[in-house]
Amino acid sequence: MNKPIKENGVSVLFEAMVGGTGSSAIESQEKRGSRQLCASEALPTELIRGTEEQLAAIGVIVGEPFENDPIFRPATLPSGWKIVPTSHNMWTYLVDDQERRRAAIFYKAAFYDRKAEMSLECCYCIVSGSAIRYENAEDCIPNCVLGDDDSVVVKTGARGELREIYRVVCPIAYPDKNTEDRVARLKEFWKAEKEARRKVRAWIDENYPEHSNPAFYW
Repeated sequence: MNKPIKENGVSVLFEAMVGGTGSSAIESQEKRGSRQLCASEALPTELIRGTEEQLAAIGVIVGEPFENDPIFRPATLPSGWKIVPTSHNMWTYLVDDQERRRAAIFYKAAFYDRKAEMSLECCYCIVSGSAIRYENAEDCIPNCVLGDDDSVVVKTGARGELREIYRVVCPIAYPDKNTEDRVARLKEFWKAEKEARRKVRAWIDENYPEHSNPAFYW
């Protein structure tokens, strides 16, 4: 069974010596790690969101960790499922046969700090407008596809593509860097966004009570 190829620091050092730098060689190693993971039949052993029971419920069968590479374990995916890359070297997605994101996978292939973990995705998710201010938010924050307004929304991937089904707009806009009394304005904004999130949470709890279970509603 295929598995990600574990490289060591010697190959990175050699690459740096023949024309690159240490940082570029490590970046290349991380890119290779992402490609190798996408081509493998393995998933991270560490599951940081979701449970082993939920993983089995969505049809993913995993084995014991590889003896020589325990941060990964063999995996048998449902027909048509695959691991796909993103624009970020350390993030990939497990997608189903309709291209829906079912798990986010973090894999840092750098030899000096190698780690991997996986988070199961729920069909419905709550995302705040402030999330898009982070770099690479669309790739790194599960199901984050928003405009630049300050609001909290419920997104779903149940029909193969993300769509908004409920939104609460924050009455206070996020202050830019040049705003006078920015600290005070930020406190007001975070308070307003917290209230918007509370309203959205109440709505999704009422309408989709199993929304936090990644095996439901797909």
